[in-house]
Amino acid sequence: MNKLLPSVKSLITLAAVLCFMFQAQAAQAQKVSLSVRNATIKAAIERLQKDYGYSFVIKTKNADLNKTITLNVKDEEIGAVVEKMFVGQRVASSVEGKMIAIMSAPAKEDPAARASANAVVKGVVRDNAGAAITGATVIVDGTTIGTTTDLDGSFSVRIGARTNVRLIVSYLGLKTREVQVDDPARFYEIRLENDDMALDEVVVVGYGT
Repeated sequence: MNKLLPSVKSLITLAAVLCFMFQAQAAQAQKVSLSVRNATIKAAIERLQKDYGYSFVIKTKNADLNKTITLNVKDEEIGAVVEKMFVGQRVASSVEGKMIAIMSAPAKEDPAARASANAVVKGVVRDNAGAAITGATVIVDGTTIGTTTDLDGSFSVRIGARTNVRLIVSYLGLKTREVQVDDPARFYEIRLENDDMALDEVVVVGYGT
Protein backbone atom coordinates (compact mmCIF):
# COMPACT_ATOMS: atom_id res chain seq x y z
CA MET A 1 0.00 0.00 0.00
CA ASN A 2 2.82 2.40 0.92
CA LYS A 3 4.41 1.84 -2.50
CA LEU A 4 1.36 3.39 -4.11
CA LEU A 5 1.52 6.66 -2.13
CA PRO A 6 4.24 8.37 -4.24
CA SER A 7 2.28 7.61 -7.41
CA VAL A 8 -0.91 9.02 -5.91
CA LYS A 9 0.90 12.17 -4.80
CA SER A 10 2.39 12.59 -8.26
CA LEU A 11 -1.01 12.28 -9.86
CA ILE A 12 -2.48 14.84 -7.48
CA THR A 13 0.38 17.27 -8.21
CA LEU A 14 -0.03 16.79 -11.97
CA ALA A 15 -3.77 17.34 -11.73
CA ALA A 16 -3.21 20.56 -9.77
CA VAL A 17 -0.72 21.87 -12.35
CA LEU A 18 -3.07 21.05 -15.23
CA CYS A 19 -5.95 22.70 -13.41
CA PHE A 20 -3.88 25.86 -12.92
CA MET A 21 -2.88 25.90 -16.59
CA PHE A 22 -6.46 25.47 -17.74
CA GLN A 23 -7.59 28.27 -15.44
CA ALA A 24 -4.88 30.59 -16.76
CA GLN A 25 -5.80 29.78 -20.36
CA ALA A 26 -9.46 30.28 -19.60
CA ALA A 27 -8.74 33.65 -18.04
CA GLN A 28 -6.62 34.68 -21.03
CA ALA A 29 -9.36 33.62 -23.46
CA GLN A 30 -12.13 35.15 -21.36
CA LYS A 31 -14.57 37.13 -23.43
CA VAL A 32 -15.58 40.61 -22.39
CA SER A 33 -17.93 43.33 -23.54
CA LEU A 34 -16.98 46.99 -23.55
CA SER A 35 -18.80 50.03 -24.85
CA VAL A 36 -17.21 53.49 -24.55
CA ARG A 37 -17.66 56.65 -26.59
CA ASN A 38 -15.10 59.46 -26.70
CA ALA A 39 -13.62 58.13 -23.48
CA THR A 40 -9.97 57.96 -22.50
CA ILE A 41 -8.12 54.67 -22.54
CA LYS A 42 -7.65 55.14 -18.81
CA ALA A 43 -11.43 55.19 -18.36
CA ALA A 44 -11.77 52.04 -20.48
CA ILE A 45 -9.18 50.31 -18.32
CA GLU A 46 -11.07 51.28 -15.18
CA ARG A 47 -14.23 49.75 -16.68
CA LEU A 48 -12.43 46.45 -17.32
CA GLN A 49 -11.00 46.50 -13.82
CA LYS A 50 -14.41 47.12 -12.26
CA ASP A 51 -16.48 44.76 -14.43
CA TYR A 52 -14.02 41.84 -14.83
CA GLY A 53 -11.35 42.26 -12.18
CA TYR A 54 -8.40 42.77 -14.53
CA SER A 55 -5.21 44.47 -13.35
CA PHE A 56 -3.12 46.53 -15.79
CA VAL A 57 0.62 47.07 -15.57
CA ILE A 58 2.02 49.78 -17.85
CA LYS A 59 5.68 49.09 -18.67
CA THR A 60 6.25 51.67 -21.38
CA LYS A 61 6.12 55.41 -21.94
CA ASN A 62 4.69 54.83 -25.41
CA ALA A 63 1.22 54.18 -23.98
CA ASP A 64 -0.98 57.30 -24.11
CA LEU A 65 -3.70 56.62 -21.55
CA ASN A 66 -5.31 60.01 -22.17
CA LYS A 67 -6.06 59.25 -25.81
CA THR A 68 -9.82 59.20 -26.45
CA ILE A 69 -11.35 56.16 -28.10
CA THR A 70 -14.76 54.94 -29.16
CA LEU A 71 -15.21 51.21 -28.81
CA ASN A 72 -18.21 48.89 -28.88
CA VAL A 73 -17.35 45.20 -28.58
CA LYS A 74 -19.37 42.29 -27.30
CA ASP A 75 -18.13 38.89 -26.23
CA GLU A 76 -14.60 39.30 -27.58
CA GLU A 77 -11.42 37.88 -26.08
CA ILE A 78 -9.74 40.27 -23.69
CA GLY A 79 -6.47 40.23 -25.66
CA ALA A 80 -8.22 41.40 -28.85
CA VAL A 81 -10.11 44.11 -26.93
CA VAL A 82 -6.89 45.49 -25.43
CA GLU A 83 -5.28 45.58 -28.88
CA LYS A 84 -8.21 47.64 -30.17
CA MET A 85 -7.91 50.01 -27.23
CA PHE A 86 -4.27 50.76 -28.04
CA VAL A 87 -4.50 50.62 -31.85
CA GLY A 88 -2.14 53.11 -33.50
CA GLN A 89 0.22 53.19 -30.53
CA ARG A 90 3.66 51.61 -30.44
CA VAL A 91 2.77 49.14 -27.71
CA ALA A 92 2.21 45.42 -27.29
CA SER A 93 0.09 43.60 -24.72
CA SER A 94 0.40 40.37 -22.79
CA VAL A 95 -2.39 38.62 -20.88
CA GLU A 96 -1.51 36.30 -18.01
CA GLY A 97 -4.58 35.28 -16.08
CA LYS A 98 -6.12 38.48 -14.72
CA MET A 99 -2.90 40.47 -15.26
CA ILE A 100 -2.51 42.52 -18.43
CA ALA A 101 0.88 44.06 -19.20
CA ILE A 102 1.34 46.88 -21.69
CA MET A 103 4.90 47.17 -23.04
CA SER A 104 6.81 48.74 -25.90
CA ALA A 105 6.25 47.08 -29.24
CA PRO A 106 9.36 45.59 -30.83
CA ALA A 107 10.82 47.81 -33.54
CA LYS A 108 9.85 46.75 -37.03
CA GLU A 109 12.71 46.21 -39.41
CA ASP A 110 12.42 48.16 -42.61
CA PRO A 111 13.45 45.86 -45.51
CA ALA A 112 14.32 48.88 -47.67
CA ALA A 113 16.52 50.35 -44.95
CA ARG A 114 18.19 47.00 -44.38
CA ALA A 115 18.92 46.64 -48.09
CA SER A 116 20.27 50.18 -48.19
CA ALA A 117 22.55 49.52 -45.20
CA ASN A 118 23.98 46.47 -46.99
CA ALA A 119 24.31 48.07 -50.43
CA VAL A 120 27.14 46.67 -52.56
CA VAL A 121 28.37 48.14 -55.84
CA LYS A 122 29.50 45.62 -58.43
CA GLY A 123 31.09 46.03 -61.81
CA VAL A 124 34.01 45.30 -64.12
CA VAL A 125 37.02 47.34 -65.22
CA ARG A 126 38.25 47.13 -68.83
CA ASP A 127 40.72 48.94 -71.07
CA ASN A 128 39.85 50.72 -74.32
CA ALA A 129 40.06 47.44 -76.23
CA GLY A 130 37.54 45.82 -73.88
CA ALA A 131 40.07 43.54 -72.19
CA ALA A 132 39.56 42.90 -68.49
CA ILE A 133 42.07 44.62 -66.20
CA THR A 134 43.34 42.55 -63.33
CA GLY A 135 44.57 44.37 -60.22
CA ALA A 136 42.90 47.74 -60.88
CA THR A 137 42.19 49.68 -57.69
CA VAL A 138 38.59 50.69 -56.88
CA ILE A 139 38.17 53.02 -53.88
CA VAL A 140 35.11 54.79 -52.46
CA ASP A 141 36.02 58.47 -52.67
CA GLY A 142 36.74 60.06 -49.29
CA THR A 143 37.12 56.73 -47.50
CA THR A 144 39.59 53.91 -47.07
CA ILE A 145 37.05 51.41 -48.41
CA GLY A 146 38.24 49.76 -51.57
CA THR A 147 39.26 46.64 -53.41
CA THR A 148 41.13 45.42 -56.48
CA THR A 149 39.71 43.73 -59.53
CA ASP A 150 40.05 39.97 -59.90
CA LEU A 151 41.26 37.95 -62.90
CA ASP A 152 38.07 38.79 -64.80
CA GLY A 153 38.34 42.50 -63.99
CA SER A 154 35.35 42.25 -61.66
CA PHE A 155 35.03 44.11 -58.37
CA SER A 156 32.61 44.36 -55.46
CA VAL A 157 32.61 47.25 -52.97
CA ARG A 158 30.28 47.59 -49.97
CA ILE A 159 29.06 51.18 -49.63
CA GLY A 160 26.41 50.60 -46.94
CA ALA A 161 23.86 53.40 -46.60
CA ARG A 162 26.14 56.06 -48.06
CA THR A 163 24.70 58.48 -50.62
CA ASN A 164 26.38 60.54 -53.33
CA VAL A 165 29.08 57.88 -53.70
CA ARG A 166 31.92 58.17 -56.20
CA LEU A 167 34.35 55.43 -57.11
CA ILE A 168 37.98 56.23 -57.88
CA VAL A 169 39.29 53.65 -60.35
CA SER A 170 42.99 53.55 -61.23
CA TYR A 171 45.64 51.36 -62.78
CA LEU A 172 49.29 51.95 -63.64
CA GLY A 173 49.68 53.39 -67.14
CA LEU A 174 45.98 54.23 -67.46
CA LYS A 175 44.07 57.40 -66.65
CA THR A 176 42.36 57.44 -63.26
CA ARG A 177 38.61 57.71 -63.58
CA GLU A 178 35.89 58.89 -61.22
CA VAL A 179 32.54 57.13 -61.49
CA GLN A 180 29.36 58.45 -59.86
CA VAL A 181 27.21 55.70 -58.32
CA ASP A 182 23.62 56.65 -59.12
CA ASP A 183 22.12 53.22 -58.47
CA PRO A 184 23.90 50.66 -56.24
CA ALA A 185 21.90 47.86 -57.85
CA ARG A 186 23.30 48.66 -61.29
CA PHE A 187 26.27 46.73 -62.72
CA TYR A 188 29.00 49.20 -63.69
CA GLU A 189 31.28 48.62 -66.67
CA ILE A 190 34.19 51.03 -66.36
CA ARG A 191 36.64 51.73 -69.20
CA LEU A 192 40.08 53.18 -68.50
CA GLU A 193 41.97 55.07 -71.22
CA ASN A 194 45.69 54.99 -71.87
CA ASP A 195 47.69 57.67 -70.11
CA ASP A 196 50.47 58.58 -72.55
CA MET A 197 51.96 61.07 -70.10
CA ALA A 198 52.30 58.41 -67.44
CA LEU A 199 54.00 56.09 -69.90
CA ASP A 200 56.54 58.82 -70.79
CA GLU A 201 57.46 59.12 -67.13
CA VAL A 202 58.36 55.44 -66.79
CA VAL A 203 62.14 55.02 -66.68
CA VAL A 204 63.77 51.63 -67.16
CA VAL A 205 67.15 51.19 -65.48
CA GLY A 206 69.34 48.19 -66.20
CA TYR A 207 72.00 46.87 -63.86
CA GLY A 208 74.97 44.84 -64.92
CA THR A 209 78.44 43.83 -63.87
